Amino acid sequence: MKSAWLTIVLAMLAIAPGLVQAQATNSTTDYTPRYDADGWEVLFDGKDLNAWDMKGKEFVWMVDPRGELYINSEGHTLFTKKRYCDFVLEMDFKVVAHEWSNSGAFIRVHDNHHEVQTGFEIQILADADYDYKWNNIHATGALYDMVPPSANVCKPPGEWNHFRITANGSMITVELNGTQIVKADLDQWTTPHRNPDGKRNKFPYAMGALPREGFIGLQNHGGLPTYFRNVRVKPLTDRKPIYTGKEPIEQVLHKTQTSAPAAAAWGAESLAQIRRSFYMPKGGYFAEEIGKGQTRHPAWLWDASVQLSALTAAARSDPDMYLPALRAYAKALRTYRTENHGLPGLDVNPGPKKPDRYYDDNAWIVLSLLEAYNLTHDLADLKLATDAFNFVMSGKDDSLGGGIYWHEDRKDRKHACSCGPAMLDALEFYKIKHDDEDLAIAKSLYAWTQKHLEDSDGLVFDSIRVSDGSIARAKFSYNSATQMRAGAMLYEITKDQAYLKEAERIAAASEKKWVDSESGIFIGNGKFGHKLMEGFLEVYNADHNPHWLGLCTRCAITLHSHRAPNGWYPRDWQESPPQPIDPVRLIDQSSAARAFWLVAAYGTSFGN
Repeated sequence: MKSAWLTIVLAMLAIAPGLVQAQATNSTTDYTPRYDADGWEVLFDGKDLNAWDMKGKEFVWMVDPRGELYINSEGHTLFTKKRYCDFVLEMDFKVVAHEWSNSGAFIRVHDNHHEVQTGFEIQILADADYDYKWNNIHATGALYDMVPPSANVCKPPGEWNHFRITANGSMITVELNGTQIVKADLDQWTTPHRNPDGKRNKFPYAMGALPREGFIGLQNHGGLPTYFRNVRVKPLTDRKPIYTGKEPIEQVLHKTQTSAPAAAAWGAESLAQIRRSFYMPKGGYFAEEIGKGQTRHPAWLWDASVQLSALTAAARSDPDMYLPALRAYAKALRTYRTENHGLPGLDVNPGPKKPDRYYDDNAWIVLSLLEAYNLTHDLADLKLATDAFNFVMSGKDDSLGGGIYWHEDRKDRKHACSCGPAMLDALEFYKIKHDDEDLAIAKSLYAWTQKHLEDSDGLVFDSIRVSDGSIARAKFSYNSATQMRAGAMLYEITKDQAYLKEAERIAAASEKKWVDSESGIFIGNGKFGHKLMEGFLEVYNADHNPHWLGLCTRCAITLHSHRAPNGWYPRDWQESPPQPIDPVRLIDQSSAARAFWLVAAYGTSFGN
């Protein structure tokens, strides 16, 4: 802190420009993100400007003794070193009366030399100085020249205002001081120089065609004074940038990913039918199975975890529609929590009942609960995930050097289906808490699985017997998928190329074994297939190779064509049932819904 303060003082006095210049970089390679206690990436908290490209801006953007970032002179807009896709951005800002304050928060800027034409600006202005009414399309809080504010909630000059800006797929919302004042669906902007209401805007490109990713920026508009503090960002999806910003904008417009209305519609259709047919109002559960002769009871925990993950994927794309249902089901699943052998964990069904708890089921529900927590921010969801994860890790011991059993009362074999989701759990906890112990757990489980259960082609065997080390050599796609996904995530965290190369090797072997080359469908049970899709998408996140995304898109198209006459999807995705399916199991339908929403979130464009 002392050295940072010294740098600020020297910069203010312009005594030692060399010291400040040493901080100025233009690369993400020297940037290590900092996170606050809530898991948000800190962009500015009064301590440093390491998140920002300061090259040539050292005396333009400065920090005062109060730890407030301000525009000191005319110069360039300030941009982050990183690019972001789907996120929530928060900041405080303050304008100065009678000084013509004029700035803005830029998001998803493709080319940071042409921010106005290739990104989106949320206006910051001393409105009265420009004689703008609060609902002007250029007033504070407006999505500049696109959508005016819908409420008059801006505080007077000299007082701090708070922005919460959300960019998620095609949707952009702006909250000012706790009130939503802008909601825009970019898919409605289809024509250059034209807003959806027919009025002209200044932009030479259809704003809906811009990439759904880019830099975050704070505008310097002629050096006019504006102040900032408490700037932070939190991702909403796992989608990663595929561009650098150096590509000509004309080259990326035709590649721009749309919101995939077909996939979203199929996902919504599936969830609606699940709700109508499987929902159990008493308790808020979903039934395990429906059909002739079936007694309705709450879904087994694994099935419930897939339904929760389908709701989570939907809520990421359409929170207004699906977040209430997500919250309610996550709450209902708390009744699955039991204690046995002095340790809390989740049973296969709600109690009271004789304990029957599986390490793999608990590992899967942890993943779904952590996804849910990132949207609900309900600490009860995080607490339940933590209890379940601690139970999972109680199934690990030193026999065979590590690994996790399948059931708490059956300690004869160690299974890939327990180790795989557990390593993903640890990585997701690491992303939330940034605790090195979680990262170490993930690395350990990954290495153990690689050593004991991975075949020479990279695909993963089912399990290993503790007593003699014999291998159950069956290969299920979801076991290879978790190893693949963990490798890609480990690469994203550590930047160790070995993890990425192994993830790509497993992905290639998985494609060869489980992807039908003619139809594109993922062969086998859908409860495994959607996990394979998650694995391919994580590799795509890491290496940006569109081939992996293409596999998932093609699978989704074919899967929809395999829908039975009564609207249900087959257990095995390669089937195309000519007759209505009866009985129907929840996990088969939730897996399809999850798959459609995953593809929709990545914005892949394909026809109806």
